[in-house]
Amino acid sequence: MQTSVNGHVRIHDLVFSLTRQCNAFCDFCCNDDGPDKRGAIDPEAARQWIDDFAAYVPYCRTAGFTGGEVFLRYDEMEQIHRHLYAYGFQTSITSNGFWGKSPELARKRLKRLQALGLTEIAISIDPSHIAWVPLAQSTAAVKIALELGLTVAVTSHFKSKEGTAKDYFEPDLHPHIIWDESHYVLPVGRAKHLPRSSFSADRTEGPLLCPRVQVVIQPNGDVDPCCSVCLDDGVFVVGNLYRQTMPEVLVGMLGDMYLKTITHRGLDELERIVRRYHGEYALPERQYSVCFMCNALRQADNFWMVEDAMRQYGLELIRENMQKELVS
Repeated sequence: MQTSVNGHVRIHDLVFSLTRQCNAFCDFCCNDDGPDKRGAIDPEAARQWIDDFAAYVPYCRTAGFTGGEVFLRYDEMEQIHRHLYAYGFQTSITSNGFWGKSPELARKRLKRLQALGLTEIAISIDPSHIAWVPLAQSTAAVKIALELGLTVAVTSHFKSKEGTAKDYFEPDLHPHIIWDESHYVLPVGRAKHLPRSSFSADRTEGPLLCPRVQVVIQPNGDVDPCCSVCLDDGVFVVGNLYRQTMPEVLVGMLGDMYLKTITHRGLDELERIVRRYHGEYALPERQYSVCFMCNALRQADNFWMVEDAMRQYGLELIRENMQKELVS
């Protein structure tokens, strides 16, 4: 996957975290979404954000919707889709599929969104979700989306490696569904209160590079660089679109030395840089995923060392570039 454009961080998706409201209250939620939350992104504000994003990030034409449960705020989601469609965005949605309880309405709404650029949908189905959303509804949602020709993924988390969401579907449907079965949870949101026994994934291997940079907009205007940080905890907020313009937020995000380092050179190189200024620094234990480790190190008591090192390292690069200019 391409991670840079002319040396800068490459943005892969524009994502609307449409609402924090959800009809489920799953124990491993990486936010703190639930039935008591209210509010949604204002479609009129989103219009200006999309205009600016399309102008300043012309190579990115993929957008996503997540929450909360986005179909609780369907009208806002459709309005934002219309703004995106004007610029040729293809979109994806993450949902728990509760709307499968009304097949006729579900088909009608999915067809309208499909006409506005929707190509993919991910539906969460596992024991935690089934406690809140009946299995008959979520599996019906999957089948309706498949019938309409959408790319469909079933995302799931089981407390042991033996679990699988495939058991919820007829075998002849298995080849037509993308199975995203994660056996780990991120140490953020409500999930950070789970016992370690809930984490059953293997130790991650290979280079520890940040795999995907996004512009994730929350209902309150906060912007995060990915969906794998807890939006409520403010683990990694790079700006706010109710206080800043989209260009200002993009400049701040793309100039973030931490983000540039983990995207281009990885967490191992980040550790080496920090140790130049704070010799005792060490990354959290190598485990689960890059996203897990990024969240863990940003919440650690010694993250101030990373922030300080990134500041000093950034200043060194500026001085070096200025000296090169003077010599030339």
